[in-house]
Amino acid sequence: MSSSNIRPFVQGANILILEKNDKLYGMTFARGMLSDYNSALLLIGEQSETGKQLEIGDEISVSCLAAGQGDIASLFGEKHTSEINKFADMTMFTKFADRLVIKNAAKLTLMKIRDIKFINVGTKDKLVICDIIKFRKNKFGELIYEKEIE
Repeated sequence: MSSSNIRPFVQGANILILEKNDKLYGMTFARGMLSDYNSALLLIGEQSETGKQLEIGDEISVSCLAAGQGDIASLFGEKHTSEINKFADMTMFTKFADRLVIKNAAKLTLMKIRDIKFINVGTKDKLVICDIIKFRKNKFGELIYEKEIE
């Protein structure tokens, strides 16, 4: 079986936004999970410019995209923040507890980074351990899934 056919888990599309040093960083990531009711684990690829900015103590927002938001997943996932202005169209954003999030996303979470571990899974990715500050589930339909953004 080729690796392109192996899909044992359903992965959605999440947008991570970091506001740091008067600059906005944003990226798409798929691999995140709760480790308990108050914390989450995010796997961030080593190539990510946004991921390289993450440090212990940073507060981030995560928007779990809803079905129909595949264009946003592509915008935040296809190029680095230094290559395009992912924040040019501010109409796609709103504020949640004074943090920038994606408007009409299915779920919104604010987190504070507690720890960062480097793991070698063929690449040197980051396992970002976060405390959940605030969470809201919106009523904008189902979550986006891989098939919508492939």
